[in-house]
Amino acid sequence: MSATLSPIKLTHGTILSDEVYSCIGAAILDGRLRPGQRLRDVDLAAELGISRTPVREALQRLERGRKRTKAFPATARAKQASCPPGDEAMTRRRGG
Repeated sequence: MSATLSPIKLTHGTILSDEVYSCIGAAILDGRLRPGQRLRDVDLAAELGISRTPVREALQRLERGRKRTKAFPATARAKQASCPPGDEAMTRRRGG
């Protein structure tokens, strides 16, 4: 996986898995992570400069929101996605 994500920088009062969810979700929506691209938690964690746990939590949340499809426990594939209604974090990222 080529470097498509920037390291996460937390501000006071933010939850890391929420930031990771927004970051990965935005990368799927804007095409930095292409549909069908393999998403490995270890690779994403290295790109973001964080541990795998918040990445796994974010991927599970994205799976529930259908922005990714489950492949194997530590991998996933990006899915063509749009921002679901009511997903305020993703709407803010898209500028809506």
